[in-house]
Amino acid sequence: MEDYRRAIQILPTYGEAYSDLVNLYIAGGEWGAAMEACREARKVIPGSSVPLFLQGNVYLNQKEFDHATEMYTDAVTRSPGYVDAFLNRALAYKGKGDFAKAVADCERAIGISPHYGTAYYIRALVW
Repeated sequence: MEDYRRAIQILPTYGEAYSDLVNLYIAGGEWGAAMEACREARKVIPGSSVPLFLQGNVYLNQKEFDHATEMYTDAVTRSPGYVDAFLNRALAYKGKGDFAKAVADCERAIGISPHYGTAYYIRALVW
């Protein structure tokens, strides 16, 4: 964890370091720390969709599906080709029981990246 913090210290706009750091916090159930890292990323990378996606991941893992869909929607609005944001929003829609929107997001992801196997896998999960 300290190495991620050091990487961020050296290059504050390094989105991948924030991503891995947030994922570690999520894996450990450290929701507050994960959200704080997301807020920090939003400050230093204000135009990026990555912090929005990461915040959506925190909400998704907490089963706060409404908040998750909101963050993923913000991410795809900012970056319309963000396949993983569409797929995670599909999982959030599935969690809400909105299977039609979940499948639609998978279809969008497949339309953007037809050779991305994860899109087909998630579509199979939400059907």
